[in-house]
Amino acid sequence: MDSFWTEMHRRTAWSIITSSRFRLKINIETCVSTAFIMIHKYYIRHNSNSPPLFIVIVSALFSACKMLENVRSMQNIYSEVLFTCREGINRFGLQKFESALGRSNFDDCKIPSEDVKSINICEIDILESLDYKMSVELPFDHIETSVKPLINEGNKQLINKITKYICMLLCSSKATDTPPCVIAAVSTQEAFSSDKMPDSISLWISNIIKSQGEQNVLDAHNLLKRQISLMETPQKENK
Repeated sequence: MDSFWTEMHRRTAWSIITSSRFRLKINIETCVSTAFIMIHKYYIRHNSNSPPLFIVIVSALFSACKMLENVRSMQNIYSEVLFTCREGINRFGLQKFESALGRSNFDDCKIPSEDVKSINICEIDILESLDYKMSVELPFDHIETSVKPLINEGNKQLINKITKYICMLLCSSKATDTPPCVIAAVSTQEAFSSDKMPDSISLWISNIIKSQGEQNVLDAHNLLKRQISLMETPQKENK
């Protein structure tokens, strides 16, 4: 999987998907994260003869939006991903996007028939990689039920920290190997590192440690530290 889904590919895909959310009117906690997990799982099973990453991104976003009843047309998503790529090229350069996405032209256009076919085939492969389950468990699901109700509604800074750390872990190569509840717990612990944690949240985290094992939680903590380090050194392109 590494040759098709490297650190560089993950960062590029995450940047495109998260940036596209503004014009597509979708959010990180649902459609964006679902699409990204779909791509992770897709490359686990389809590490050869796969279409360009550009096609995989469009397919995952198209499928995630349908799955979450936030339907966007294929043309809408295709055009918005192209728009986001053009914006990204201005910041990061054409060569990076060409190399990562397997595409050299990012001008807006009607979807060519061959791309429609590729997207439809890729969407089926994505669903197959999910074992045709019509939902994806996300760390944010656990935050919604076990953390947010216990935090002051005005404490947006803390929620933003938790979201940031979840996103970092989702971008890691081990995202699908780490249970979503563990990602949620570790991100919450890190966000509360300088704040007093409510007892109910501490109990929730303790129960996750008991059910998932101390080593799994420790591994996730170490993984988050690595992701933080990588974000602080963007010049590195580690796998």
